[in-house]
Amino acid sequence: MRQRMVRQPGYEKVSGACGKGAACGGRRRPWVGGRLYPAFSLLCLLWLALRSGRKPSRLRYPCQQAAALHSSWIIAAIGAGLTRLAWSRGVRRRPAVLSALVLVAFLCLLPGGGAGFEALGREVPDLEGARMRAASLVPRAWRGEAADGSHDLFVVSKVPAPVPGSPTHAGVDALIRFMHEGGLSFYRSMADYPGAGPDGIISPDDVVLIKVNAAWDQRGMTNTDVVRGLISAVLRHPDGFTGEVVLVENCEGGPDYDQVRNNAEDPSQSFQAVVDSYADPARVSASSWWSFTDNAVYEFDSGDMRQGYVLLGDNVSYPKFITGRGTCVSLRNGVWTGSGYDKSRVKLINVPVLKSHNATGVTAALKNFMGVPSVHKTADVHGDLIFRGFMGRTMNEVVYPDLNIIDAIWVSPAHPDGPAGPYSKAVRANLLLAGKDPVALDYYAGKHVRPLSPQRLRQARPRNPFRREHQSLP
Repeated sequence: MRQRMVRQPGYEKVSGACGKGAACGGRRRPWVGGRLYPAFSLLCLLWLALRSGRKPSRLRYPCQQAAALHSSWIIAAIGAGLTRLAWSRGVRRRPAVLSALVLVAFLCLLPGGGAGFEALGREVPDLEGARMRAASLVPRAWRGEAADGSHDLFVVSKVPAPVPGSPTHAGVDALIRFMHEGGLSFYRSMADYPGAGPDGIISPDDVVLIKVNAAWDQRGMTNTDVVRGLISAVLRHPDGFTGEVVLVENCEGGPDYDQVRNNAEDPSQSFQAVVDSYADPARVSASSWWSFTDNAVYEFDSGDMRQGYVLLGDNVSYPKFITGRGTCVSLRNGVWTGSGYDKSRVKLINVPVLKSHNATGVTAALKNFMGVPSVHKTADVHGDLIFRGFMGRTMNEVVYPDLNIIDAIWVSPAHPDGPAGPYSKAVRANLLLAGKDPVALDYYAGKHVRPLSPQRLRQARPRNPFRREHQSLP
């Protein structure tokens, strides 16, 4: 007589070590535990869709690659089901099923590569120890007798809202005057003009690159009023500005310079609207490095006139591009003249917004350089950023900013959404900070500005531990 085994609800039979089931010591285990991992994998898949759906470049982040490793089998299972359905008899709309199958196969391959395994298998450094060492780090060159002025910081507080319709910005103008009083001239000129000096930064015929943060909207992007005021300040060079100003950024996806919700008194004022307001691409233009982030190219002197990224290795790459005037610029080597490079004519002003970040803690001058290399040509980019000095390596091998200006008109204190900066979680601080040393500037901003409570940020007059005191506008 054949016997039929009846499963008890909620349990399944598990064989013992001898393979004879419960008769040899086998046990029964709850089926709930066997469904925890599929549920976890499903959550990983939902996390991938929510986090990387709008920005596929985030699939290179270690957390996203780890989620992909745990959820890719679900996509494969869906593909197996579609395969069986596609070759079943009587299936209608077979082309649609086959198209869905191709899409699923692509999704299975997309998270591939070794970076995820590398991120999971790498030994985790002593992050807490690193934080303690960083908290006590105040190099002698930043203060006291060893200070040479190149690490000075300049802070302007109580910055008023810009006058509607005016291209100038009182905070930017005050910052330029204050830097000049402290020995850092904005304009290279012998003219008797506020901010002008023989060793100034900006010459009349320079190609001035303004590196903004355009990867996020709302308060997560650089203030467009500040950018407009900075462009207008450059154009007002006392010797007559004959060069050009170019907004630059690799935003890693999204609307690029055409955000709908912007960081400005007028939320509709995007970066592109600021550029268009000057109505002369030969003087003011924008270069979207994101538009050619996948293009691996050679330098201009090799005869390659395409826009794209030159790869240096070890995650480091840099853009070469053509401005609105038609000037060929290599970020590493300078302006291509047709027979050689003129690096002296390219000036880079790094203008990040101060905000929190759920991985690095703070986003400011250093982190803003994440928009310089092509993230599509990197592996484990945030691991490299945190543990191997990716941004410092990029500055050393490609270009060091001539000036850093931190936009802290609105600050996003610590919250789980950082580096996003929603309107609802930002606090108005009305601060602008500047300096030539991005490390010193980030140290100061991260320690003395961003950690302040919302109440103290609204009345911010942060202590300056370095040589230059700060200036308040009346």
